[in-house]
Amino acid sequence: AFAERLKDHGVSVLAAHPGDVRSKLSTNLGYGGWESAEEGAATPLFCAFEASLKGFSGKYYEHKREVLCSFSHNKQKVEQLFECCERY
Repeated sequence: AFAERLKDHGVSVLAAHPGDVRSKLSTNLGYGGWESAEEGAATPLFCAFEASLKGFSGKYYEHKREVLCSFSHNKQKVEQLFECCERY
């Protein structure tokens, strides 16, 4: 939804999974995590600095690879999610 709203402003919007980092928080929540902070940061940094992604927008990445979202092509669902996030 942000990619669509910002396309005429020269802004690219990419979403990146933050990794499953071992931390006190993730351990206390019962998830544990298995990645170091550096491993968890790899995909967000890839999205921010990878030259080959310049000009791409509206994509989601995990482990430095594009992953398709099952409802990303359903504009109504995308808008509903955007509006829900906007409220909170």
